Amino acid sequence: MIALAGGDLSPSIDGMAIPLWRPVYVPAGSTLNFGRVLSGCRAYLAISGGIAVPKAMGSSSTYLRAGIGGVHGRALEAGDVLETGESVEWFKTCSDKTVVMPWGAGHSIRPAYQENPVIRVVRGPEFDKFIAESKQRLWTEPFRVTTQSDRMGYRLADVPLAVAAPVEMISSAVSMGTIQIPPEGNPIVLLADRQTVGGYPRIAHVISVDLPLIAQVRPGGCIRFTEVTQEEAQELYVKREQEIAQFRQGLSLRMR
Repeated sequence: MIALAGGDLSPSIDGMAIPLWRPVYVPAGSTLNFGRVLSGCRAYLAISGGIAVPKAMGSSSTYLRAGIGGVHGRALEAGDVLETGESVEWFKTCSDKTVVMPWGAGHSIRPAYQENPVIRVVRGPEFDKFIAESKQRLWTEPFRVTTQSDRMGYRLADVPLAVAAPVEMISSAVSMGTIQIPPEGNPIVLLADRQTVGGYPRIAHVISVDLPLIAQVRPGGCIRFTEVTQEEAQELYVKREQEIAQFRQGLSLRMR
C-alpha cells in the first residue's frame, strides 16, 4: 500500500494513472513511473510499513553531506533494493490488480501549492539593521529561485537587500525557514539540511505552515513575502496541527 503527495509528476502504475493524496494498493511486480511535471517539483512517496534501513540518530532519512542514514549515506542508485517494514493487515484481501482507495486526505490539510506563492514570514532578529529600502523591498518585490537551491537552502536573486552598516555577528541559531542575507545581499531561505548556526543577518523567518509551499517552487519560479505577527503564525500552526490530528483520528477509526 502506497500513497503519493507533493508535486504532481504524472504518476502511474504499469501505465494506469494514479491520483495523489489517496492510498493505492500495488500488487507485487508492479512498476511505479513518473511522467510530465504538472505542478511543483517534488513528489513524496509513503509506503505502508516504511522503508527498512538502519536508523541514524533515530531517523531513517539520508543526510548526503555527512554521508549518514538511508543506504550507506548516499543517494539511491540503479539496482538498489529497499526492504519494507511490517505493513497493516487490512488491505491484504485486495485483488491482484492496482486498486485506488475511494478515500484520502481532505483538502483542508493539503498545502495550497502555487507556482509563484506568497510566503508568510515573521521579522527576524536583525530586521531593524537593514536599510529602509530593503525592508520595503522584502514585502513588495518578487524573489527568483535560482538553480543554486537544494535541501540545504533556497538561494534567491534579483532583489538584493542591504544592511545599514556592516554587522559583526557571533554565530547564532538558525532553523528551518530562517532567511539569511549574506554580504552580496541575495537572500538564502534555510531548509531541511540547513546548518544549526549561522553568522549572516536574519531578516525574517518563514512560518511553519508555509514551509511546504517553498519546497515545491521550481528554479526560475518567484516567491513573494508578506508579514504576519508571531501570534498569527502560532494560531495558524495550532489550526494545522488540529486538522492533522482530526485526520489521524478519522484514519484510526477507518483502520479498525
